[in-house]
Amino acid sequence: MTLGERIKIVRKGAQLKQYEFAKKIGVAANTVTNYESDMRTPIEAIRVAICKEFGIHREWLETGEGPKDIEKDDDLDGIAYDIVNGERELPKKFLRLIASLDDKELSLLEKFIDILSKIEG
Repeated sequence: MTLGERIKIVRKGAQLKQYEFAKKIGVAANTVTNYESDMRTPIEAIRVAICKEFGIHREWLETGEGPKDIEKDDDLDGIAYDIVNGERELPKKFLRLIASLDDKELSLLEKFIDILSKIEG
């Protein structure tokens, strides 16, 4: 199965016409036609938008391997994409900080998060 065929499966699964699907991912309707017929390959940002908008695993969309649908708690790619490409600086700063922590620091942060979650709950 081709990438275009998988895009068509996503669109039909959402019960959308090509122009409706196109609007949701930010392209022209004829572009979706070209994607579905494999005349054009969507750029990475469009593939990410399809996955995010329709809850699809990126690996499935791009290769046909693995599960198609993302479980609600399994969308780390989409969350990270939103943070990195968003305008808010605090989430970006927080991601950079977490990425720079060593194992000991991560363990301390995890304990702190556990304490906070007990206070909230």
